Amino acid sequence: MPASIALHLLIISALVLVPILWPSELPPTPGIRVMMDLPPPPPPPLSLGNDRAKAQPSQPVTPDNTKKVERPKDEPQFTMPREEPKPIEPEAKLPAMEQQGSPDGDPNGVPTGMIGGVQGGVEGGVLGGQVGGCIGCFGDAVVDYDRDPRIVRQPRPIYPADAAVKRIEGVVVVEIIIDKEGRVVHARVIESIPLLDQAALQNVREWVFVPAMKDGRPVTIKATAEVKFRLL
Repeated sequence: MPASIALHLLIISALVLVPILWPSELPPTPGIRVMMDLPPPPPPPLSLGNDRAKAQPSQPVTPDNTKKVERPKDEPQFTMPREEPKPIEPEAKLPAMEQQGSPDGDPNGVPTGMIGGVQGGVEGGVLGGQVGGCIGCFGDAVVDYDRDPRIVRQPRPIYPADAAVKRIEGVVVVEIIIDKEGRVVHARVIESIPLLDQAALQNVREWVFVPAMKDGRPVTIKATAEVKFRLL
């Protein structure tokens, strides 16, 4: 009896343990397979000495082998207007006879002004006068006095080159104003020789006087002077 029970237990144990412990092939595991068609490798570069490399020059891009873009016929065409260059014309110059001014003058002055004048002054005014004064007004100048002015310095006039070349001589009469200190503060030509007038005015402005006297005091007066030009 015990032997029979032991045998049955052994058979049952074998039926249970054999399927568990016996190795079996596992089922295939599902996976992902990628299919790629790889391009063939590029050919090796040709050497510089190869005849095939010399025989196959690169084709330049020309208007004939470029791809043309077809445009609709009704599409408007825009083009930039082309302006013709204008010829450069030289600046017109005044004739030599119409040119005026002096090389010693002010670039912003007027042709009829005087050297040493003030911007904003009046043509024909007094050299050294004030802006806003009147022509012909000389302040405290008097016409009657007890003692005439006496000249103490009278340099020779500088002969203009143009007048010397043309052999022009003569006397220029100038009206001057002599102040209380004996200086010529104003001068204007009353008898003219055109090529000699400017030199005469510059000359009389360098004259120095002992001033005229009235009642024992120096006074400003108006006088007339002659500037002579003679060629030696």
